[in-house]
Amino acid sequence: MRLKKSSIVFIICAIFLASALLNIKKVSSATILSLYPAIAYEHVGDSFFMNVTVAGAELLYDWQANVTFNPSVLKVIGITEGPFLKRQPEGTYGPPPLIDNVEGSALFGWLTVGNHVGESGSGTLATIEFEVLADGESIINFTRVGADINAETYLESQGSPNPPPNFEYIVFNAQGALFTNIVTPPNAAFTYSPIAPGIGETVTFNASASSATEPTAKITEYFWDFADGTNITVNTPIVEHSYGVGGDYIVSLTVIDNATASVLVQSTFGTTGMPRAWYNLFGTVEHDVAVAVPHDVAVTGVSLSATTVTTGETVTITAQVLNKGTETESFSVKAFYDTNEIGTPKQVSNLVSEDGETLTFNWNTAGVPEGNYRIIVEIPAVEGETVVLNNRFIDGTVQVNPGAVFPIIYVVVGVVVVAVIVLGLGYFLLRRRQKA
Repeated sequence: MRLKKSSIVFIICAIFLASALLNIKKVSSATILSLYPAIAYEHVGDSFFMNVTVAGAELLYDWQANVTFNPSVLKVIGITEGPFLKRQPEGTYGPPPLIDNVEGSALFGWLTVGNHVGESGSGTLATIEFEVLADGESIINFTRVGADINAETYLESQGSPNPPPNFEYIVFNAQGALFTNIVTPPNAAFTYSPIAPGIGETVTFNASASSATEPTAKITEYFWDFADGTNITVNTPIVEHSYGVGGDYIVSLTVIDNATASVLVQSTFGTTGMPRAWYNLFGTVEHDVAVAVPHDVAVTGVSLSATTVTTGETVTITAQVLNKGTETESFSVKAFYDTNEIGTPKQVSNLVSEDGETLTFNWNTAGVPEGNYRIIVEIPAVEGETVVLNNRFIDGTVQVNPGAVFPIIYVVVGVVVVAVIVLGLGYFLLRRRQKA
């Protein structure tokens, strides 16, 4: 049955849909409803997540999906709404998903609450969690159960937020997915040297540790992405590359083997081997390669002895600095509360490459007005330095509270008490003298 909030909501929705059926028009032929990842792999007993995503939506107001799968291989554990439609001003409503792990189907969807124009763009509508029951394969697709039109997958828009609503079906292309664990993906692995290369220095990348896991398969391609705009595909495990600019580069390696795809995979993706999407998801590994520059000093951490103090108390600021460049450096380090410098700069002398030092600043808050102050530690750029974003470290705030003020009433009372005591003592002495 079609999803509904209550019997009243069902009747209202039925009226809306009836009017929509009389005036169906294409809102967007470029809209795509898809399952991601397009191909999934997990071992028996494990679970995995698959997102229901929409791309190119225009004024999406409500939606419903009927996803089918092979129940002898997979089981749906749960379905949660994604963030895309939740951005509506009054949120969304969706009744409990109808999950049938015997027949292999799940019917679910969400509806915008209130009269609004709907969401446009791309995003995640829902996330399905599957459990793997057995070795095997399963097409995961958008479909309907039998001939029940109320169990179809659909997207709807509301063309006008003003009553009466104008619901329209959004024409879309649906893209399903596939699960398989009868072919095992290859393992990608690589090392590189030197560990801290310099600009222009040759870096050797070695993927010899990569391996195919299918008994008769072997690695046939190594696809490298060096993160500087250079991508290459080679059939040997060792390559060389150099970088013209210093910085951090996330280098990725995707290995491709010659494993033969199953009949189901071949018919789904039109290839006799496993599709590239398979290797991009399961045969890829990444490493961060840091290319050193001659001059690069950095503040790598700041810690505070206290974050709340009373005026007059001292805050100890501990800062860690590091020479990330290749040249030995001498430099000064400054600490601030907001724009106010704390004490005098600390001097660091002859700090060699990849070496660090810990510095301490003592901030006496006497005379500092009540308030919250940002703590900043900064290294002025050294000569020749081009990477300066890491020269400044902001570490939260320190709240300075006023010191205790002795109430004036206590002073007045004290004066009065002392005066009374003095007068009383004087009167007592005067009376004794008169009696004498």
